[in-house]
Amino acid sequence: VYWANMRKIEQRVREGAGLLVYVNITDGGGANAGGWNKEMQPWGIQILQASIRDQARRIEPWTVYGAEMYYSWTENLVKHPVTDRLKRIYWPSVNMRWDDCYAAPPLICDKTWTPLVKAMPGATLARQIDDRWMDDPQPKDDPVLCATRQVGKGRMAVLSIHPWYTHQMGNSKVASKQVGEMSPGVIDGIILNRGDGQVPSDTGMLVSRLYA
Repeated sequence: VYWANMRKIEQRVREGAGLLVYVNITDGGGANAGGWNKEMQPWGIQILQASIRDQARRIEPWTVYGAEMYYSWTENLVKHPVTDRLKRIYWPSVNMRWDDCYAAPPLICDKTWTPLVKAMPGATLARQIDDRWMDDPQPKDDPVLCATRQVGKGRMAVLSIHPWYTHQMGNSKVASKQVGEMSPGVIDGIILNRGDGQVPSDTGMLVSRLYA
């Protein structure tokens, strides 16, 4: 059934539909990252099991497992109909659980993909080791958070931001920074539309446009 459904989805995209693929590696960390990469390898896109972090553009910091988590923002948007008139995208620089459940890992794209949203210059890739963050080898280009490509007459897009922060729990008012085993922080629309209280977030609008 799964593969039959996947073939139908691909057919619809090739006929002109839009498809948005999220990255979600919670409840499994590395195992889910490997599964995601296996599924997406034929389409020329992969993820690294790491967090995109920007100390110079962080808001709402909190501590989990002795390590600092926060939300980051970027205005490094590539000119494209999807990003037209969008200004600032926020994302979670968060490890949601002890087993490397990063909430917005970097996208590694081949030449068929057009990056739409990148972190600002100076952002780094890092992994949490116990109570500290350790930098990964850094990419030559700014880390990618969102990308798109043509598939036949349609379009496929990938957003690395975990769906809890957008369409699943984007406006959750849960005050606790802990949800079950996960540590997403206080969600409360910060990523979706509220931003830092001064500059709103266009992440929700980005998501809406990626479906088209």
